[in-house]
Amino acid sequence: MSETEADSLVLLIEDEEDMAELVGTLLRKARFKTAIAHSAWKGIAMAEELHPKVIILDLMLSRLDGFEVLKRLKETPLTGSIPVMILTGKRDQASCIRALELGADDYITKPFNNRELLLRLKAVLR
Repeated sequence: MSETEADSLVLLIEDEEDMAELVGTLLRKARFKTAIAHSAWKGIAMAEELHPKVIILDLMLSRLDGFEVLKRLKETPLTGSIPVMILTGKRDQASCIRALELGADDYITKPFNNRELLLRLKAVLR
């Protein structure tokens, strides 16, 4: 385990509890410190409070979609420099392009390969 991984807090913004538990467990097994927000608003507040090393964000959130969350995170001085990885069921090219235009650092679709997710996360942290 690298020093980067041991010191890295990952904030997961995912409202689907089963998926949040799956990804959270994967991250913890890989020795990442992990915080989970089950709503868009809670995720924004936790990002501002915890200032994680990276945020993993679902696009299909209730009440406030992930695109709007991404936009708000990137426009806010406290969170604008935090890398954001999108982890979503949206597989269309238009959603990927929109997320990247809004400042996402990576875009991964569900279902995903566990090893690939961890390798992409490590790449974003470099």
